[in-house]
Amino acid sequence: MFVCKLRLGNVTSLEMKIWIHVFYFSSYDLWKKLCFILNDSYQSVRYLIVVTVKREIVSLIPAFELGLWNAWIFMVPALLALLLCFPVMMKKGAPGGPARVTCKSKITLLVAILSKIIFFPAVLYSVFLPLQLGTIWFYAGLPITLIGLVGIILVLVDWANTPAGQPVTRGIYRYSRHPMYVTMVLLLLGVSIISTSWVFLLFTIICIVGVTRPYSVKIEEAQCLGHYGAAYREYMNRTPRWIGVPKSEKKSNS
Repeated sequence: MFVCKLRLGNVTSLEMKIWIHVFYFSSYDLWKKLCFILNDSYQSVRYLIVVTVKREIVSLIPAFELGLWNAWIFMVPALLALLLCFPVMMKKGAPGGPARVTCKSKITLLVAILSKIIFFPAVLYSVFLPLQLGTIWFYAGLPITLIGLVGIILVLVDWANTPAGQPVTRGIYRYSRHPMYVTMVLLLLGVSIISTSWVFLLFTIICIVGVTRPYSVKIEEAQCLGHYGAAYREYMNRTPRWIGVPKSEKKSNS
């Protein structure tokens, strides 16, 4: 019985040992050729492991590349729609001012603030974020991105078509009391998919966690109740907070 021990060098602190027991080999040359072939194969495996680890580490580095087909083609129009929406809200007499809602957790307060401003650094980063054109990720995330972008534009349209001093209850606001947040999350999620960016996914998670905390939306709803009174209370009773079919339409369909 011949015994051959092949050792590889340390690969991330792992030591690979292979013991080959060969019975009834009549040719010593054949045995040497077998050892050479096996050793060459395991050197190839070692090379593949090192290359794969390096590639995964590099893939975690955020992409920074100026280009025409970058994520900004979706994010910049959404930012323009939001910037146009703010003066329209002020003209229509949107509620504001202090609201009697307290937050006991400083972390919740911090996340709530981040969720409201996270869109601006996301737009800035989108200028340097290339899209994964022609990949399955691009085609999977494109519908989500377009729904989010169109939804943000519809928010602006609904505010513009609502008479001053009245709550916005028409259009996309019939299906959500906070469509701006819903569409913003959809847009960020869609861009994170079509660009395969973990940074944009992090933006999405911060936005979701921030806006879904009760403290975030309670302030706005308390301000609306104080400003619009019973009209907004009725709107709250029939319209879902995030997304869904209004209760009045459910009753009519049943």
